[in-house]
Amino acid sequence: MQQGAKKRNANIYPPYYAVLEAKKQCYPRNICVTDLSAEIELQGLLNHTLQRLALVQEAVLTQNEEFLDQGLTLLSKWGCDGSSGHSNYSQRYSTGQESKSNTSLFAVCLVPLRLQTTNGTHIIWNNPRPSSTRFCRPIKLVFENETTELAKKEIENIERQIADLQLTFIKVDEKKTKMEIVKKIKEQMFLSVDIPKPGHGTTNDGNTASLFFEQYSLASSITVPIGMMSEEALEARNKDFRRYREMSTRKTSRTSYYDRHFFILSSDPMITSLSKESKQRIFRKAKSLDEEVYTLLCEPNLIIK
Repeated sequence: MQQGAKKRNANIYPPYYAVLEAKKQCYPRNICVTDLSAEIELQGLLNHTLQRLALVQEAVLTQNEEFLDQGLTLLSKWGCDGSSGHSNYSQRYSTGQESKSNTSLFAVCLVPLRLQTTNGTHIIWNNPRPSSTRFCRPIKLVFENETTELAKKEIENIERQIADLQLTFIKVDEKKTKMEIVKKIKEQMFLSVDIPKPGHGTTNDGNTASLFFEQYSLASSITVPIGMMSEEALEARNKDFRRYREMSTRKTSRTSYYDRHFFILSSDPMITSLSKESKQRIFRKAKSLDEEVYTLLCEPNLIIK
């Protein structure tokens, strides 16, 4: 294909070694793979995400060096979710865990939301689709059923890694977590938000929502824009995990499931920022309303006597 393009004076395909080198730059360090799980250190994933975001916004940072002098803050959200119905392949375990099943997958993921100056006066990068899978980066994938004990274990593991985060060449501040936001809402707005109730459910009810939106100015100063903290990205990501595993991985061994790292490549900030929207979305945005619909939506000109 490359030679055929060159014969037509269209040197549009890069050499394969350049493609491999570009793919290596999409992978964070310290990826640990076993028969049942794959995990990336949170520090390494954040460092890599920051480096790629800085590359995306290189022109902005170069023209405004004072932003780096002020220090930069990365706002992110993370969560965990389980899914079932995955294919169960007849593959031998290298650690003698034949009783384990791989039909259920538990995932812990992170989504970068915003890169801004520490004082919050300038936004360097903003996630255009915080509820999409486009920037949803996996921290850990493990073939286990979702249980309360497993969720608690993984949450404690991530919180411990957050407490041990170190600064990189870009100042990272991951202290604005969900628990801090909930605490500030309790202290400043006197509302109990997202607190589990005994038995089932949470304190998120109609009265809480009404009081929260009545104080929208105070609410916006405490939280990020409404909708950015949703769990839709992680829930939709489960479909990608199932599809990549079935269609885009080798079945020679259990560890080869993670060899090609489609989960990392598909969520790389640099690649995701360069990729275009689907034609269907572009068509949907460009489509205008019919004249009859527009007439119905327009405010009528009423003459009051």
